[in-house]
Amino acid sequence: GTGPQIHRLIRLCGHGPDGGMGPEDAAQQAAEQAAILSVLGIDATALQAAKTAGKSLATLAGAKTQALINALVALENKEIDAAVTAGKLTAAQAVTAKANTVARVTAHVNATPGQPGVGGMGGMGGRGHGR
Repeated sequence: GTGPQIHRLIRLCGHGPDGGMGPEDAAQQAAEQAAILSVLGIDATALQAAKTAGKSLATLAGAKTQALINALVALENKEIDAAVTAGKLTAAQAVTAKANTVARVTAHVNATPGQPGVGGMGGMGGRGHGR
């Protein structure tokens, strides 16, 4: 299934189970952090301070929350496409994964660091957000 790939994507911002990170994970984490910093107009120190304080990305983003979600959805969908190209996902798995990207990223952005259950957001077939 797509579980491991999805959980790896969710783990990128410090939410979810920690595991050893290979170069690919590190590159994806750097890309996500760069997107967050760019959209929010903050630096890595401010982002880390907010995480340490237990703030969600949505709290930190404020009025820019939807722009942040849009940027992270685009980034995740790009990573899903790359996984298909690399043969790690089938086209059908990619369609399923992308169908849940908005709900998954929205939950991720609204989650507070260390929140129980956040690492399990990769479940396929969860409720979508009616937008």
